[in-house]
Amino acid sequence: MLGRVIAWSAFVVGLRSYWHKSIWFAPVIVAAIAVVVITFGHGEYLEFAEASQATRHIALSFAVKWGSIAVVSLIALLVILRNKRRKARSTTLPTQEKTSQDESKLPQGVDLDHPRSAAERILNEPPP
Repeated sequence: MLGRVIAWSAFVVGLRSYWHKSIWFAPVIVAAIAVVVITFGHGEYLEFAEASQATRHIALSFAVKWGSIAVVSLIALLVILRNKRRKARSTTLPTQEKTSQDESKLPQGVDLDHPRSAAERILNEPPP
């Protein structure tokens, strides 16, 4: 039991790290969940229609089901293409020239991109 929990946890953590790197993973997962919900809802409607002997709108329910699956798929495809375009645009932008340490108005050792804790600052200071 514990082995299965650990294996599933490792799988979920792996998916999470892959999710952040991928341009298509999130839209595909969201679309798959939407398709499962649509299919489940349609199945429930079919059971209700059979139980109540109201089969008048069965053909319409199938049209709505497949139409909504097509819309969800198209939206997922558009999101994937938008993400791909954004990623391509962000990698082709020219990099800004970095200012040298002499031009910086910040004190030496201050890095705004990677803030350090108080303990790191104390450990990295030279002795008096």
